Amino acid sequence: TEQSQTQTELDRQQQELEVSGKAFEYYQGIRSQLTSWVGKLRELESKIKPLRKALLELDMEKCGSNRWKELEDDMVDILREAGCLDQVLGRQPKVLSNNNNNIISGI
Repeated sequence: TEQSQTQTELDRQQQELEVSGKAFEYYQGIRSQLTSWVGKLRELESKIKPLRKALLELDMEKCGSNRWKELEDDMVDILREAGCLDQVLGRQPKVLSNNNNNIISGI
């Protein structure tokens, strides 16, 4: 009887080990996949960071460009009102589109 009890206990432990082993293998597989995903996300982040920085710089440049155009328009308007404007080459400021006096377009 002691031998049969020992055999029964051994069988039970082997079944538990088999179930536990399958669960362990399942979680190890998930852990491996998760590790792979985290690595890929880190790689993606390293590629996105320079793009995000360039986009921010481009946006700042665009904003600065608009401010520069406003400054140019203001300077042309001041010179025009003072009678000191002979001609405007290149981009024509908005203030001159309403008043076509003394405008020579170029380039």
